[in-house]
Amino acid sequence: MKNKETLILHDYFDNFGGGERLVNILGDELNSNIVTGFINSQYKHLLNNNIINLNIFFKSNRYLKILFLFFRFYFFKINHCPKNVIFSGCYSVFSIRRFKSSRKILYHHTLPKFAYYNESKPYSKSILFGYFINFMRIIFKKIYEKSLLHTDIIFCNSHFTKNELLNNINIKHKKIYVIYPPVDLNVFNIKNTSYGNYFVVNSRHECDKKIDLIIKSFNSLSYKLFITGSGSKTAKLKILAKNNSNIVFLGTLNETEYIKILKNCRATILLSENEDFGMALAESLACGKMVFCLKSGGFVEYLQEGKNCVFLNKNDIINNLIDNINFNFEKLEGARDCCYKTALKFSKKNFINAFRDHLIYH
Repeated sequence: MKNKETLILHDYFDNFGGGERLVNILGDELNSNIVTGFINSQYKHLLNNNIINLNIFFKSNRYLKILFLFFRFYFFKINHCPKNVIFSGCYSVFSIRRFKSSRKILYHHTLPKFAYYNESKPYSKSILFGYFINFMRIIFKKIYEKSLLHTDIIFCNSHFTKNELLNNINIKHKKIYVIYPPVDLNVFNIKNTSYGNYFVVNSRHECDKKIDLIIKSFNSLSYKLFITGSGSKTAKLKILAKNNSNIVFLGTLNETEYIKILKNCRATILLSENEDFGMALAESLACGKMVFCLKSGGFVEYLQEGKNCVFLNKNDIINNLIDNINFNFEKLEGARDCCYKTALKFSKKNFINAFRDHLIYH
């Protein structure tokens, strides 16, 4: 029987990235049920068995997905109010009004990009559809901000995320704490590590991750590049890499395979800009592997040039990545202990203890 005192609501499991790993760990450690909008069957085997799937429709269409997630959580029905309810993500918090007698805790990963960040790409050739999207954004922001006002505690995954939240929403009076996401150091560690001739990309295949620039760089390098995971851009990325046998798409790996790949690579590469925290990056550090990345977002809170990372010039990523990989190739092994020491602050024990402390004693 799962813990009825605490319930976790998480937007959806479309991938198995940092946010999904965090919720999976939290559900296990608190022995709580997790309610979610939908689950990508491709990742179901990676999840624990305490998940209740609301199974919304139209998951493949971005705007319909937003609309259905909004309504499914806003009109969410419960049989009883648990003592604590933890919201994870942008949509789950819309159900907050249903939990009047519960202690309401939000783990804030990022601001909803749909509502708070401008996009230059047009929505559609239809002017009417464009007006509809703008109307959706206005309503979404209004109810989202009202929902946040009903939280008792907000946890953020980095100081960068906390500042983004405070700069965009007037909730300065709220109790807001920074608790870095957890890395399971029992499995992500420097035991039995080696340093092969390949590099790893371990992020979602989306535009903001700039994997296309990494592929273009490796088309001029002699080293191998292993790309894990998937996303909406996977097919286009494979076309970009089709003439380079050194670039290998590994797809979705189970945890054992994923850790083996990390422990035996030379380093990892993550080019997303203004990343809120970067769980994949933290897992790389835990395995003693330096990271090639941009100097932005939550990264700057725990990365130091030359010690656990190589910061790249965002204005000339391809050439800068090529030059830095060639220059640093033999030096990457020497950073093993420093990388692992950095990851210690993200231990699962620290994360769960911080959560339990606020859950039980405050």
